[in-house]
Amino acid sequence: MAAAGTSFPNIRAAAAAMVHPEKTVMPESRLVKAYHTRYEAFINLLREKNISMSESALLRVYLLRHGQTAWNADNNRYCGRTDIPLTDKGLDQAAAVRGQLSDIQLDAVYTSPLQRASTTARIASGVEPISDDRLMEVDFGQWEYKTREEFIKEDPQSWENWNTDPTYVRAGVTGETGMEIVKRVDDFLKK
Repeated sequence: MAAAGTSFPNIRAAAAAMVHPEKTVMPESRLVKAYHTRYEAFINLLREKNISMSESALLRVYLLRHGQTAWNADNNRYCGRTDIPLTDKGLDQAAAVRGQLSDIQLDAVYTSPLQRASTTARIASGVEPISDDRLMEVDFGQWEYKTREEFIKEDPQSWENWNTDPTYVRAGVTGETGMEIVKRVDDFLKK
């Protein structure tokens, strides 16, 4: 798992760390290639429109994971789309990030509509965030409120299928595929 503030040598390495944060993902995986392809398309669009490629001309995006919830604290149960609040520790975590962001001028703050994300964004940034459904957490289907150990024990094949190819296999049998996630986030970034 990449630590907060980790720098990556290129977008493909960063995408690999996001696809499966709990394990090392090879930059050649299909989902990583999808992230990379979209990034390259963005850079080409900037070039076509004659927008400077200097560091100062590029959009800076800061990604922040929500603070702790009761489900995270309980053996890291999968929350997904279930709307649950932050714990006291989660509120403290968001406040700690506020201090880290104090010297950064944020032009806008966008968040998932779920309260754990919007509360974290509001506290960490000090501004009212803009909610967008395309930034919603991953739909984990039948895995919601379960630990990885619980749902693997119930249905090891569905975990193996998704773990092998999250690009096109639905999480928790009825949840989202990796490609669906990439498409909705990509749609957000293009707007």
